[in-house]
Formats: sequence, structure tokens, C-alpha cells
Amino acid sequence: MGSFIPLAKPSFGLVEKRLVNQALDSGWISSLGSFVEQFGREFAKTVGVKYALPVGNGTAALHLALIALGIGKGDEVIVPALTFVASANSVTYVGAKPVFVDIDPETFNLNLKAAEAKVTPKTKAIMSVDLYGHPVDFARVKSFAKKLKLHFISDSAESLGSLYKGKSFGGIAEVTTFSFFGNKIVTTGEGGMLVTNSKKIYDTAKFYRDQAKDITIHNYYHPAIGYNYAMTNLQAGVGIGQLRRLKMLVKKKRAIADHYRRLLSGVPGLNFQAEASYAKTNWWMFSLLVDKQKFGRSRDELMRLLAKKGIETRPFFYPLPQLPPYKPDNRQNQFPVTDRISGQGLNLPSFASLTQKEILYIAAQIKLARVF
Repeated sequence: MGSFIPLAKPSFGLVEKRLVNQALDSGWISSLGSFVEQFGREFAKTVGVKYALPVGNGTAALHLALIALGIGKGDEVIVPALTFVASANSVTYVGAKPVFVDIDPETFNLNLKAAEAKVTPKTKAIMSVDLYGHPVDFARVKSFAKKLKLHFISDSAESLGSLYKGKSFGGIAEVTTFSFFGNKIVTTGEGGMLVTNSKKIYDTAKFYRDQAKDITIHNYYHPAIGYNYAMTNLQAGVGIGQLRRLKMLVKKKRAIADHYRRLLSGVPGLNFQAEASYAKTNWWMFSLLVDKQKFGRSRDELMRLLAKKGIETRPFFYPLPQLPPYKPDNRQNQFPVTDRISGQGLNLPSFASLTQKEILYIAAQIKLARVF
């Protein structure tokens, strides 16, 4: 094809550019501009919650969620073994321990049967993750958490615009977090959002986001150790514009996923992430599983061949229990589904402006790579 096809590319319109220019012209470019609160209000309405707190990134949102729920030293939090490392790292930030559980082989999300076996008297919360945009079965996770008296945190960094049983799901968990990193469906470059229906959780998270400042006493009175986790007015301006295009962006990404499926279904050795009956996923990253025995090449071999053809892909996340900070506590634990899917999975270019011609080219190169 001759030109490089990246894994991800942001999609900006005139609205984002206009709002950024407004922020620049106003002189309010840091966290005190009006767009920050406006972005929070519009986001809360979009995902169906009372409160939304803009923050500097998705990891900060998770950290604040754990603080607001009172998770701390000596506590345990259930986390899926296959996710971005921030899900587990945020637990360690508050002095708690992430306890990993295996995943479902179809949706790639947390396996509740595996989770039940890991609950101890120290377990204080369960953190679900909507891997690659596919929402978890929120009702089941909420019921599980309620039965065992656990807090429920949803790491929905990748699933903005996905639907659960036909509706937005921002208010089902006690706290839900989102990411606006540069490759996300809605991006602010870096950025995140914490959403909840609890004013107490919102107020606590906001307090710690803003350096734990109590201005009722003094402009610079800080009764606790806080954090600089604010979002800037420039970022929020971009976010407002992006949010208004969310439905269109999801529609485009679902069309891309449908096209990939039509072209690659039936190729021996290739499998896809399932879409559960309760879900309408945003297909943030369209993903393949490559079975070397049937495809004739490993995932890594396929990635190298595609790279030579100008197609950028990326492997699935590394199993968290095998990472150096977490391996000592998991030497005796087994995560067979996570290990298999992590080793076979790759993400294909899925950005909203990907053309049909580019999808045809990518699919053709994948088919040509198969060894008969």
C-alpha cells in the first residue's frame, strides 16, 4: 500500500479547535478555567450520573477512587490478571494489595467464579475492567460485591460509549473511572474522569485531587496529604468537543469492527473477542487471537510481518502476576486463560478515520501471512 497505518490516531473536529482557541484567548489555560467544570457536567449527563470529576489521567482517577472508598494499608482488592498495569498500581498507591483473578475466555473480562475463590477477610473491593472496550456484566459484579460486602470500582478507561443492556453504565458501580489518553475514543491528550452518584465520594475525591486544600480556613491550608491531579482548561475544551462527537465516533468504530469480522471470519487460527448479549461495545481496539498451531505463525511473527508492510499493531497486555513487582506474591498462582490470551492477542488499527481501503489491505496481509 505504501503508506504507514498507525494503530491509533485521534479524530478532531472544528469544535475542539474552537474551544481550545477560546481557552487560549481567555487566558485561563490551567485548571481554573470554566471548561473544566463544564466538561464534568456534560460528561455526567452523557454517562448518566450525578457527579463527574475531571482529573489529569485515568490512573489518577483510580487512585482517587480508592482513597474516596477508604481502601488502605492491609486491604486487598480483586483485580483481573489481564489489564493495563495502572489498575493494579493504583491499588498499591494506597498501601493495599491487588489480588489477581483469571479472566473469561470470551469477553476477556474478570471471571467472577475465580474471584469468589480469592475473597478473604482482608478483601475490601473488587475492581472490574472493561477490556478493550467490552463492558463487564455490571449487574452480576454488583450483586457479587453486595453479597460479600465489597466496594465496587469499575475501571472503564477503554469503554466510553459502550452500552450495558442498552444504556450507559456510569452509575452502576460505586465509582467508575475513564481515561482520555491519546489513543482513547475520546481524548484530551492526557486526562481522566471519576464518576459516581455519591456526593461523599465525589467531595472526597475532589478534595484530594486539589492538594487536599480547605479554603474555608485559608487559601493555602492543607489538612492532609493531597495530589495535583487536576485537568487543565485546555484539555477540558478538547474533551467537550470530543464528547459531543462520541456517538459518531462509536458508530464508525463499530463499522470498522464489522468490516474486520466479515473479512477475517473463517480464517483458520484466528479468533475474536466476543460481544456478549448484554453488551454493545465501542470496539475501542479490535483484537485478534492468533493460534499458532492452526494459523502457522505465532502472534509475534504475524506482528513482525505486518510491521514490514507498514501496519502497526500491538500485543495484548502482559499478565500482571508475572510482572516483577507482583510476581513474588503469585509464584504459586495459576492464570491459564490470561496466559493464553495474553500470548495470542494483538490489537489491530481501529481509529475512527481508518478507511475501507486500509481495512482491506490489513486483512489481506493477515491472510497472506498464514502458513498452510
